[in-house]
Amino acid sequence: MRTIRNSKKMTHRNFIIQIILMVSMIISLIGCGGQGPSVSISSTPSTIQLGQSAVLTWSSQDADSVSINNGVGTVEPRGTIVVTPYRTTTYTISGVNANGKDESSVTVTVIHSENAPMVNITADPISIHPGEESFLKVTTINAYSVIIDNGIGEVPVNYTTTVRPAVTTTYTVSAIGPGGTSTASVTINVMSPPPSANITANPISIKPGESSFLEWSYANAHTVSIQPGIGDGTQLKSLEVSPKITTTYIITAVGPGGTATARVTVIVSNEYNPLQVHLEADPTQIRIGETSTLTWKTHNAARVWIEPEIGEVSLNGSMTVSPKQTITYIINASQNGHISMDSVTINVVSDLPQVNIIAEPETINPDESAVLTWQSQNADTVEIDQGIGNVPQNGSKEVHPLITTKYTITATGPGGVSTDSVTVNVKIAATALGNQNFSPAKAKNIDLLADYRLTTDFSKITDANLPEKMDWSDYIPHAKSQGSTGSGNAFAMAYYLKSFQESFSEQQLVNERHFSPMFTYILQCRTGSEPWDIAKTWKVLHSYGCGLWESLPFEDFDGFMDEIEIEAYANYSINDTLMSQAFQYRMGSPVILSDLDQIRMKLTQGPLVLAINHFDPTSPVNGDQNFIVHEDRSDMGHAVLCIGYDDSHFEVGGLKFINSWGENWAQNGISWIKYSDLQNILVAAISINDLPNKLSPLTKIKRPDAPENVQATDNKGAYVDISWTNVPNARYYKIFRAPVSSLTPNHSVYEYECIGLSNHSPFRDYSYAGDNYLYAIIAVNEIGESEHFNNQNDSKSHIDQGMAIGKMLETPYLSLISQQSNGTSVYSVDTIEPTTTKLQVLVSHNELGPWDSLGWIKPLEEFMINWNNDGSWTGYMPYVRIMAEGQSGTFSQPSQAVQVSSPIAPQISVAGIDKLDTVISDIGVIQLSWTLIGEKVDLIDIWRMHDSGTSSPWIKLDTVSSSLHSYYDTTAIAGIDYHYAVYSVFEGVSGIGKQTESPIQVPLNKPNLKISHVEYVAGALMEPLEMELTIQNNGNTPIEDYKFQIMAYNWAKHEVEICLEESIQKYQDLKFPLLPGNKHVFTATFDFPEHLKNEILFSWYVLIDSAAAIDEAYEEDNIFWAQKMCWMEMNKH
Repeated sequence: MRTIRNSKKMTHRNFIIQIILMVSMIISLIGCGGQGPSVSISSTPSTIQLGQSAVLTWSSQDADSVSINNGVGTVEPRGTIVVTPYRTTTYTISGVNANGKDESSVTVTVIHSENAPMVNITADPISIHPGEESFLKVTTINAYSVIIDNGIGEVPVNYTTTVRPAVTTTYTVSAIGPGGTSTASVTINVMSPPPSANITANPISIKPGESSFLEWSYANAHTVSIQPGIGDGTQLKSLEVSPKITTTYIITAVGPGGTATARVTVIVSNEYNPLQVHLEADPTQIRIGETSTLTWKTHNAARVWIEPEIGEVSLNGSMTVSPKQTITYIINASQNGHISMDSVTINVVSDLPQVNIIAEPETINPDESAVLTWQSQNADTVEIDQGIGNVPQNGSKEVHPLITTKYTITATGPGGVSTDSVTVNVKIAATALGNQNFSPAKAKNIDLLADYRLTTDFSKITDANLPEKMDWSDYIPHAKSQGSTGSGNAFAMAYYLKSFQESFSEQQLVNERHFSPMFTYILQCRTGSEPWDIAKTWKVLHSYGCGLWESLPFEDFDGFMDEIEIEAYANYSINDTLMSQAFQYRMGSPVILSDLDQIRMKLTQGPLVLAINHFDPTSPVNGDQNFIVHEDRSDMGHAVLCIGYDDSHFEVGGLKFINSWGENWAQNGISWIKYSDLQNILVAAISINDLPNKLSPLTKIKRPDAPENVQATDNKGAYVDISWTNVPNARYYKIFRAPVSSLTPNHSVYEYECIGLSNHSPFRDYSYAGDNYLYAIIAVNEIGESEHFNNQNDSKSHIDQGMAIGKMLETPYLSLISQQSNGTSVYSVDTIEPTTTKLQVLVSHNELGPWDSLGWIKPLEEFMINWNNDGSWTGYMPYVRIMAEGQSGTFSQPSQAVQVSSPIAPQISVAGIDKLDTVISDIGVIQLSWTLIGEKVDLIDIWRMHDSGTSSPWIKLDTVSSSLHSYYDTTAIAGIDYHYAVYSVFEGVSGIGKQTESPIQVPLNKPNLKISHVEYVAGALMEPLEMELTIQNNGNTPIEDYKFQIMAYNWAKHEVEICLEESIQKYQDLKFPLLPGNKHVFTATFDFPEHLKNEILFSWYVLIDSAAAIDEAYEEDNIFWAQKMCWMEMNKH
């Protein structure tokens, strides 16, 4: 039985439940009106060593905009990015939409194992007057970032600047390095002149009710007060006063230089003859030791005295005073209990200190000493730099500098600061200075073609077609000193040459990225015996690369090219981060040059390293006498960088070089060797090829812009140098060439074709002498090629023309005879004209280049390349070609490229790559993984090639530590097929590598058509042309239909003509829709319009989906330009 009470209770409970359900429903309905974003972010790995990288991976939902802090910026809703933080950094991702914001963070921990940075800052002089300047000098160790306050900001790790502070200022420098942050400070004292003040009254005596006129003046003061009762004295310079009683008015002037006072008494009296007194000084401003005359007069006074120090004086009189500092004299006159006063201030101006310093003798040998002697006046303190410190005002000191040293003495006194300097010149020791162990015989050990070089002869010039002069000074960093060390080779190759190679490839005059000879010299000293051998210096740079100066500045350790020095440098610790950084900047094959023509030819392309001996090291005289002199008894091997030549300098011609003995040697560290002295001074001239750096990500996922400022320079010799402005988004450049004019009758056809590849500007073309050629530079990346169109009426853009000078030799024919297991390749040469004097050998990883020259050899019918002599090409299958050259500028075009038959076997034990795999990783990028056979490996080189409509070159992707067995390619672009190759390197020698068998690509999330391959035969262009097209769907969506066009570009009128336009569905044998990953391969036949056959030049290209009817991931990969184009000229007669 139910009761009424229970029924009511149940009804109440149900009511409560219904209310709760209704509220929940309302909340749910409100929530359905909008949803906030959600974001997440992670890092792989989350902990790294300094210099290593981490991959940030993020995703978001319902976000209108997504951004990541710490310099990453706005990003796509999903993606990855590589970061290389210098310190532990938290990356926060923010997603925003109209309904709210969401954030997520991940911390990348950076482990530092290095010492804390050291920093020092000095100012010279330490005290100045307003408007004067002082030099700030900052030196650091173990720092990668340096900041100075007071508006200076971030500066290089070693830095000097001029400052002119208006007031006393403390400059604080903060040095940030792998081991933390250190600070140092210096204060520059800005001395201000003392203030002066004066006040007068007229009349000085008045009766009650009368007035007196006060006047005052002051200088070097910012605050002026007049008492009693007047106050601020800066607004008025005079005032009428009517004191009731005798009153003394005192002016007080306060400025940066101190305080000055003056006073005047206005006497108020009913007496006919009131008490009066007046005091003056002549002059009121003196120097220390000078005098001033005090003169005073009184009226109706009984007693007179002057303060301070003087005391009672006559009623009227004068006296001479000579105060040592600014002083105010007060005179007091009294009678019958009345006192009257007056005052005057004498400003004492201190003389500037005087100081001079001399050295005896001024020139010494490294093991000798000199005596510094100095005198000073008006100085309280005297200091000498170079670690000497405070010294007496007058004195002398013996010094033992190891290198030419400038000593600066600073005297500070009441009158300011004065300096003087003297330089003690240290003769370069008559022992070796960097390469005393080097000889032409030792050069054979690193020369691939040592047995075939021409006889060394630096005595004469035979190639008159080369330019008269070349100078690379603008691309070379300022001269620095190797000190007492044997690091001359390291300075020549690392600091000068490698810094040049980076500047030149990046088209900068003097690159801020300077390289450290310290890094190179440390590794030299670890090589055991004969560390100063120039061949060992090259071996270090080739095997381990070069560290940056900012990471490891040069230091001069104890010792003078002895065991003490070797031990000090060999024991210096280089951390793994710096070693990994240096791997990116290695040097390639050395080229030993045999004669002056070869030196001049190579200098048209960049600087050379010179090994020199038997010369007088005394600093050359500047101007017309700035050259080193042969001295046979001086046996002192040295290395310098040759930065130019001038065939008419000194009337006999000379080579220009920069030395490593500082800017005080010769003319800013630069001097010359006369051509007439080369046979006696020059041991060897060595050109060193550069190796490519790490590949950078594309700045934008689009094909590159057309290069600008193309210039074809034909005034340098038997070749044409083509230069241009590098394009940020380019991977490499194609160089196209065609003759400008026709030589045969009606309808002459010439090939306008790709003749080579280059990583950057410039490119040297050995074209047929006497013919004027048109050159076009095309930038290329994975998306496509830059625009081939060019309207010369608007802009010259990527087109120019040039002509080589000289006479042609017949092109030699090169073939590979055999490839030996000992790492040598034997070649035969046919068609060598009798007038040929030498052959130039060129080598490349790709059939079209870029090409490195291996130098010149004798014109033999057979020669052998010993690839193991430098190890740069072992493990690979390089291409080789040759050129013939003769006397008086005769030359041939390069031969066809010939590839070796199998990978070159290294002759030392080097680990090989056993297995290479590629997959799409969890973070959506291509991941490489490999296994090694063997243990001897220092580093891993990674190469990459992308599939395109024509053959693409292998490009250096990265160099990584041997401790890694996998690599994430974060520069790969989605939808592009990539091939990879991996090689191990030990002591500069590459082992047998491994290439991927099939391409791999990051999947696209949109449809995309791509011309993946084109084959055609460039035959008689009056006939229809047949080609095979391969169109790929590399997107994620089937494509039903698309159109393609074959277009011809008329260069004479800058117009486009349609040669063929069809829908792909007309090809009945093709399957539709075109599914993701599938291809259409078909043959298309077309003819050029008849009227084009009467024009000067036309080229053709294929365009798919020209109307952009398909929403594709990349519209810019829908075009293919023919690599051989048509150059036609009608006979006008």
